[in-house]
Amino acid sequence: MNTHPFTIEEYQQLKEVIIPIKEFLPDNQLRFVWDSYMRLEERREPQPCSCGSAAKYWAAAVTSLKQFIKETEENNR
Repeated sequence: MNTHPFTIEEYQQLKEVIIPIKEFLPDNQLRFVWDSYMRLEERREPQPCSCGSAAKYWAAAVTSLKQFIKETEENNR
């Protein structure tokens, strides 16, 4: 299974955290989500705040990570 840029273990953890997220991102997962997103995008940007004005950044992170998981699962069937 190709899970680059994550190891198999990291990918499994990513799935456990990201898949259940709908409209609410738990505060205790913010750093993990942002770090995973930056790793996937191969960028380094400061983590946005958790306030409503930063919602677009968090939505982009979660959407990208969910898309990555979807594509990874489809490519490894």
